[in-house]
Amino acid sequence: MITIVDNYDSFSYNLYQLIGSVLPDVRVVRTVDSDEIMAVQHVARPLFGVQLHPESILSPQGETMLRNFIAVVDRFGDRRSA
Repeated sequence: MITIVDNYDSFSYNLYQLIGSVLPDVRVVRTVDSDEIMAVQHVARPLFGVQLHPESILSPQGETMLRNFIAVVDRFGDRRSA
């Protein structure tokens, strides 16, 4: 599995979580201290979801997250065109 979010410290404000659990094929990859879900990832497909702004100055690992995402897109695109 490819990880986009790794050891991520996020700053959250106005955080509202509307779900209590995720689908069986989706795993939670990051939460904040109060257990609100910040990032999810599909177990088999290159599908990700984040409830944060990686481009924000308050996201110290945001640039790494964006680079990882671009790498996933490139790798997936290469597989599809082969």
